[in-house]
Amino acid sequence: MKIDLHTHTTASDGQYMPCELVNMAADAGVEYLSVTDHDTTGAIEQARKAAHERGIVFIPGIEISSSSECGDIHILGYGIDEKNPVLEQLCSRLKKDRDVRKFRILEYLREKNIDLLLENVEKFAPQTL
Repeated sequence: MKIDLHTHTTASDGQYMPCELVNMAADAGVEYLSVTDHDTTGAIEQARKAAHERGIVFIPGIEISSSSECGDIHILGYGIDEKNPVLEQLCSRLKKDRDVRKFRILEYLREKNIDLLLENVEKFAPQTL
């Protein structure tokens, strides 16, 4: 039995759209699959549908970013309700935090005489979902 409970799609930092990821998993013989994108549930609906079509047991998941006195940590959640309003609010807040952070990083790089435009960076790291 093949199981993969920690995958990412283009909804966060993965390389593949949800349908592509599911098809690759099915082709590899995966029977149980969880999509656990960082701080978003945006790919779950598409992945669930594709998994059903390919006969894969789908487990909705998420990877929540957090930090503690020990540093950054990632918390995996499985069997989540992606439509839960509290979870939706948390994901929205985390997205806003990331948006603020990307501008801070660009400013830091400018101070180091590395001038990057956000548009150019996003060409190489688009959020396609």
